[in-house]
Amino acid sequence: MLLSTLSIPSAHRSFRTAVRGFLLLALGVGFGLGPVMGEEKVAPAPDKQPPGPSAEEAKLLAQREKDAAFEKTVKSIFTDDGIADIRVTFGYDDTKDAREANDPIRAERFMNSLKELGFQEHPASEAAAKTLGVPVEAPNLRILTGQTKKGQMLRVALMWSALSRSGTKNIGVGYKDQLLRSDEAMDFTKKACAEAEVMIYVGHSRSGGGPDTYPPETRPAAGGVSSTDFSYYKKNRPGMQALGPYLRKREATPKLLSWTGCLSDEHFRSWFAECFAKKSHHTAVILSTRLTSYTPWENAVQGFDEGNMVALAIIHALYEGSNREEMEAKLRACEMDQLRDYDKPAWRLTMLPGAAPQQPAQVAEQAQAQTKAPAPATEGQ
Repeated sequence: MLLSTLSIPSAHRSFRTAVRGFLLLALGVGFGLGPVMGEEKVAPAPDKQPPGPSAEEAKLLAQREKDAAFEKTVKSIFTDDGIADIRVTFGYDDTKDAREANDPIRAERFMNSLKELGFQEHPASEAAAKTLGVPVEAPNLRILTGQTKKGQMLRVALMWSALSRSGTKNIGVGYKDQLLRSDEAMDFTKKACAEAEVMIYVGHSRSGGGPDTYPPETRPAAGGVSSTDFSYYKKNRPGMQALGPYLRKREATPKLLSWTGCLSDEHFRSWFAECFAKKSHHTAVILSTRLTSYTPWENAVQGFDEGNMVALAIIHALYEGSNREEMEAKLRACEMDQLRDYDKPAWRLTMLPGAAPQQPAQVAEQAQAQTKAPAPATEGQ
């Protein structure tokens, strides 16, 4: 009896415990404290992201960034001293039969156009010649100065390459002197690539061989007349080999560059991108998308000399403080009418990016890492 009496309260307690558990379970389900048996848990709806820019908006944004980069680049040309250091090389400009060299007259017409803008010619001083990398007595060196509309100085130094307009003389009785002139023009171009804020080359692309201040390498052609050996230039790239180290040499220059020879965009743009990749600024590059031309017997530049037109358009843009849209409008005018293709402009302005500037946090992090780095092993360790 004692055992049966004790078992009754125990049974009641078990019953009450079961009822309490059932009620708690029911209450939990009712108040959302747990899932109903057999019901799948529904994941919360993800937050809606705002739609990204349309293709047209993205294109417009990219164009605005390019415009801003060009204007910043042009402004930076004058930032340090209020002077635009512009250097122009006229490469050895031989005709197909090598009997003439036209860079002396192209340089003369360029200078005449500058003088029409109010530029003044100055004799070269020892200091100026040294800065430009040539002897003060170099006969093909010229220096002119002018002012922008805002009163900033435009300083233009230029050299042409040929000893004379007679190609026959240059590669004949005058060949020794011609090599001196060519060497001077190449030294001038090297310094320009390294140090000029604006560097312009007017001359042949040599089928991708690069700027050339020397009479061309030739090979026999039909009729006993020699012609330029383009295979030599394609294989050896002498101009690119000579100038590449100078284009990479300085972090801050050049800021604007134009090579006006035939198909320079195709031949050199990717190479320029590699040369300028480590600079901390964008570099504005103006290159040709087709074969370029000029008419040697016409004294006028506008409408008759595409390379010279571009060189002058750049100086006009600096003179006026042009933005990118205005610069491109000037370039569209730098074409001979009979060669113009309205679907494909002859000149392309590209902003080549340099290395992205580091943020202060990145600089601090690198400095800290260098501080913690173990010292390099010395000889004998």
